[in-house]
Amino acid sequence: MTKQLLLLLTGLAALLSMPSCLINRDTQHDLRKMDTREVYDVRTVRVPMFLARPVAKIHLKNEDCSKELLKYVNRIRAIKVTLAVMRPGFDMPAFRAMVTKAPYQTWMNINAYGNLVYINAAEKNNSIRKINIVLAAKDNALVYAMIKCKLSPEELSGFINLVLSNEESMTGMMKAINSDAVKTVL
Repeated sequence: MTKQLLLLLTGLAALLSMPSCLINRDTQHDLRKMDTREVYDVRTVRVPMFLARPVAKIHLKNEDCSKELLKYVNRIRAIKVTLAVMRPGFDMPAFRAMVTKAPYQTWMNINAYGNLVYINAAEKNNSIRKINIVLAAKDNALVYAMIKCKLSPEELSGFINLVLSNEESMTGMMKAINSDAVKTVL
């Protein structure tokens, strides 16, 4: 019993010390050249996978998603998400050029309901190790996600096709995106 109590207290102390290192006002390393004069506010969140993986699996099961989608959750090793509210006149072409330069290759671009989604991947030796996803909402909200994973190009294509095949879910998600949600987080 004492050993279990000690383990529980150690885990609780570690969990309580985490929030200061999980959310900060700095941009991700990939975004270090972003013009900060074009940004109202920015937050970066590092998502610990030991917390995110079970939550994602429960959510996907509750949404009756394909079992194929669940297997991709285990392939993700790390996620960092940067949320920003941009000033009017934000130079999106310059930002897009910054996040798609080497080692990233453009994988897919989507324009849905005025929201732009860019998916880029860094491939080495026929294995994708990093994916960056940029979502530029039509009302000056910006979400940049960097995902560390281990996928083959065929698996990434399969994952994207699987996500896009659920048109009802995709349509609802794209319509719901607006800067109010981002501003609430910031």
